[in-house]
Amino acid sequence: MPNKSKIINRVSVQDKYFFDYIRGEFDGDGSIYSYADKRWDSSFMFYTTFASASFNHVSWLRSEIKKRLKIKGH
Repeated sequence: MPNKSKIINRVSVQDKYFFDYIRGEFDGDGSIYSYADKRWDSSFMFYTTFASASFNHVSWLRSEIKKRLKIKGH
């Protein structure tokens, strides 16, 4: 499908394979970084990111992660 990276939306994946899917998506379009936050002593912040040309796909991914892991992001 041409330009699928711009029009992809939600992905139909069985619940038992969702985290395998996330791992694959992270491997292709994800990154992680960390730093010591100077606002709090002994803090170390970790960030995981996913990149996509499709806002709808990232919104779906964010909502699925929030629903399954009870964590939120932006």
